[in-house]
Amino acid sequence: MPTFALPLLIFVGAALATVFVSSRRAAFRRPLTDADGMFAAFMEHGPFIAFMKDADGRYVYENRALVEYIGRVRPGAVTCLGRTDRELFSPTEETVYVDNDRQVIERGVPMRFSEHSVDADGTVRDWSTVKFPRIDAEGRTCVAGISIDMTELRLAKSDARANADQVTLAVEAGRMGTLTLDLATGMLETSPVFALLHGRPETRTQLTLAESLAEVHPEDRSKIQEAVQAALKDRAPQRIKYRVVLPDRSIRWVELVGRVFLDETGRPAVVRGVGFDITESQDAYEELARRKATLRRLIEVQENERQMLCHDLHDGPIQYAIGAKMMLESDSDEVDWPTRGERLKSAVECLTRVIAEGRQIIRGVRSAVLDDLGLAAAIEDLRDQMATMHFTVEVNLGEGLDSLEPSLCSTVYRVVQESLSNARKHAGVDRASVEIHRVGDEVHLRVVDRGTGFQVDEDRTAGFGIVGMTERVRLAGGSLWIDSQPGAGSQVNARLPM
Repeated sequence: MPTFALPLLIFVGAALATVFVSSRRAAFRRPLTDADGMFAAFMEHGPFIAFMKDADGRYVYENRALVEYIGRVRPGAVTCLGRTDRELFSPTEETVYVDNDRQVIERGVPMRFSEHSVDADGTVRDWSTVKFPRIDAEGRTCVAGISIDMTELRLAKSDARANADQVTLAVEAGRMGTLTLDLATGMLETSPVFALLHGRPETRTQLTLAESLAEVHPEDRSKIQEAVQAALKDRAPQRIKYRVVLPDRSIRWVELVGRVFLDETGRPAVVRGVGFDITESQDAYEELARRKATLRRLIEVQENERQMLCHDLHDGPIQYAIGAKMMLESDSDEVDWPTRGERLKSAVECLTRVIAEGRQIIRGVRSAVLDDLGLAAAIEDLRDQMATMHFTVEVNLGEGLDSLEPSLCSTVYRVVQESLSNARKHAGVDRASVEIHRVGDEVHLRVVDRGTGFQVDEDRTAGFGIVGMTERVRLAGGSLWIDSQPGAGSQVNARLPM
């Protein structure tokens, strides 16, 4: 009910009781005095219904609004004077009106009621009515009153509630939460969905801004504070992304859109915003970025391996092949058979070394043993290769390794090969150990040396070998991590799904 309605009802009712002192019907037909003219005009043209009843419940005064309304309730009726509520309204309505009149007469004080009526066309109307007692000329207590039609206000409120409910449903269906920050008090009020976004119980919807910021990742808190300051300065909508640290220490990404709203004086009053969970899309974006970075690193690794392969071929087999060619060419002009035999022997030795080193390079690029005999035999062959370089490898292999998928065998072999190569070249020791086992639906491998160790974070980006191992395992759906510290040796661990 509007704030002006009740004072207006009491004022008009009191004046009505004062002016109309007679309950006899004829009294309302006499001309009003000049002093009452202005008040009579007000009563006739006011936006409310005014009425008086005698002690028998018959209407003895009606204003124009009441006459017009009776015409809608009883089409063709031109007055309600001399009639009772029973004659004008439905039994249900009549019972309520009469009972309200009785309460006023019994208590002897003005009272306010919410009453309802139904037009002839079925329209339901809501009334805010003030009724008050009055004493007629015969000393009997009667009832007078005024009523304001609240139907449009009810419908407007109903529409507003419906719209608000639709907005709330749309927001919640989109997994979005709302917030309102009172700039004067620093208090934050959120919807239950927003509370859940921040990892709070959905019932905890009121807290301070500082308490809410405590739920945000420390590195992102300044984003929110800067966005609020920017909104206060520019009065423009702000959009930010930040991380929330949930009670279980996991991370949720939230995107927040908010803006400042002004009070009636034009000053910033509140910040309202809508937040929604973007964890899945953010994870997908980061995964895409990781994949792009992985592709770039793999291209670099591939180019590096090609470069190393070219160097190995140029500095090894090619040099021996050139030497053998030169010996054979010079031998064609030699007539001294002993000298000729020595040169042929040297050329054969060069070609033998070409074949051996060529096979070694091929073995480094792709293990024929792995293709022909399986993973276990390939790891043992790798151990034997290392032995020729005076590097001892202890091997501990579990059962069932030869039944693994070829691509998985290749990944495991490459990780072990690179780990042993790094240990031989950089660890400063002459031995290492290799363990490979099937555990559940995974393959676990570990390569350990007791050498000089290194700083993992620094060397991870420096060496193509570590990058290549890491990306090979990641592309196979597994994980690889290295435990090492300067002076404490190194341990390469990997887990790959079968």
